[in-house]
Amino acid sequence: MYIRFFLLLIMSFAYLPGKIFGQSIDSWNENILDTAKGSPFLNDLEESIVFELNLVRTNPAKYAEFYIEPLLGLFEGKLFKYPEQLPIITKEGKKAVQECIRALKLAEPAGVLYPNESLSKAASDLVNFQTRNGKVGHIGKNRSTPVDRIERYGEWEHRVAENISYGSHSARQIVIALLVDDGVPSRGHRKNILNNDFKLVGLGTGQHPKYGTMCVMDFAGGFKPN
Repeated sequence: MYIRFFLLLIMSFAYLPGKIFGQSIDSWNENILDTAKGSPFLNDLEESIVFELNLVRTNPAKYAEFYIEPLLGLFEGKLFKYPEQLPIITKEGKKAVQECIRALKLAEPAGVLYPNESLSKAASDLVNFQTRNGKVGHIGKNRSTPVDRIERYGEWEHRVAENISYGSHSARQIVIALLVDDGVPSRGHRKNILNNDFKLVGLGTGQHPKYGTMCVMDFAGGFKPN
């Protein structure tokens, strides 16, 4: 049995006005990166996702070297095999991973993201809607858009964006799949993750009835809650 696509399904929206394979994170400052530690509105997976986002944002080149380059050895053509998981049929094969590595090694570091409760509520609204009915995409209950959901809770500043992943289970797999952006020509998920204009992030996660673990990330340059 195979799972299709690197992430199964990933979606991004933008609006404008750890260890793997024995590698460690010793050369990163965990105290600086762990901005979500103890957040009362995030679960353990969501805290780990914020930490993972901060790892790649603060040193994209090193993240590529430590955590993405080893994945190249797990391909057989377009078939990708995570250890002890079902094989995944990708759209682009290792070419997408190689392109991601090159892009991360050229990317400028960005500042850390801080978790935001209001943005997390907006992200969770979509998760709660789709985990009940199995829908996918950025349109939520009552045809709500990402901006609609975010503006329920306050006023955003500068810009906002939304990433959605379906089917990846761990924080590292979720973030890497969004960075690689297999089958997404714009690489919009990667651009959102690395965008230094974003200072805040909200997370929502849940069990999608068709694709398994679902994760919504809502980013903003700033936010004033109601």
